[in-house]
Amino acid sequence: MTKISAVVNTLNEEKNIVECLSSLTFADEIILVDMMSDDRTVELAKNTDKIKTYYYPRVGYVEPARNFGIDKATGDWILIIDADERIPKTLSDKLIEIASSDAADVIKIPRKNIMFNKWMRYGFWWTNYQVRFFKKGFIKWDPDIHSQPEVSGRKMKLPAEERYAIEHYFLKDRKDRREWWMKMQKYADIEAKNMFERKEYTKPLNLFLMPLKEFYERIFEEKAYLDGLIGLELNMYKIIYRYLVHYKLLRLQRKNDVT
Repeated sequence: MTKISAVVNTLNEEKNIVECLSSLTFADEIILVDMMSDDRTVELAKNTDKIKTYYYPRVGYVEPARNFGIDKATGDWILIIDADERIPKTLSDKLIEIASSDAADVIKIPRKNIMFNKWMRYGFWWTNYQVRFFKKGFIKWDPDIHSQPEVSGRKMKLPAEERYAIEHYFLKDRKDRREWWMKMQKYADIEAKNMFERKEYTKPLNLFLMPLKEFYERIFEEKAYLDGLIGLELNMYKIIYRYLVHYKLLRLQRKNDVT
């Protein structure tokens, strides 16, 4: 029988972890990689069958812990899932079918992003394909923040249908909004540092041009306004984030006398 391992990375996810794990009952094992949570995440997770818990240093973002979790998994197939995501039964049935048929090695899955209980359909938020289901040995994650995995083998892309989508619940209330903004600032620091280390330098003009490009693509090309005020707010966060990355990168360049 083909074995499926679900890998879940967590950091202070007590409000999400139970629902996430409840959607993974189809998996043969669940690998929880916790980045030193100081809430009840691990305690709540221990009530779940088939779970194996490991710890990884709190480095500030998830990518370095991805490969660690994959290495701990013993399944033929690996499913990567975050604590604020859910796998509906229609998708889990499809993943079991794919794993049993050996039709591919790597599966791209659409993701349904839900903000304040509203499905975001524009501004790049749908179909938001993710490489999350694959045979062990066919994926390796780059440790840089927001990096895409290295993929080999036969690839399959699931149809852009709601029944085959990962459900991603985020920004549920005002507290989430504040936490997300703080997280974005932290991520901008990390991304700027990674870019500087790769010698991907920026220019002062990019403080204007890069957010403008992001604005044009999200608001006009991808019609973010069709998601209403919530859609505009969400995409404005991403536009500001792009400004922050180049601002922080420019500061690093000046601090280190790089032009």
